[in-house]
Amino acid sequence: MTQKTVYDLKLLVIFLKKSVMFLKKLVMFLKKLVMFYQSLADLCCFPVYSLIIYKTALDKICLIYDVKG
Repeated sequence: MTQKTVYDLKLLVIFLKKSVMFLKKLVMFLKKLVMFYQSLADLCCFPVYSLIIYKTALDKICLIYDVKG
């Protein structure tokens, strides 16, 4: 391998690491956003929103179990 190929591979690894970190932060942000809306629904005395969030989560869990078999 040439010096440029090694350099390009190092840049690719750095890019992939930063992409993974960005996606992790994005997932954490989305989780906090869902928790925020859930707390707003609880404060506003609208239990329907909480039920929708829980129902969606349960549906996703069932889908995961179906895929795993």
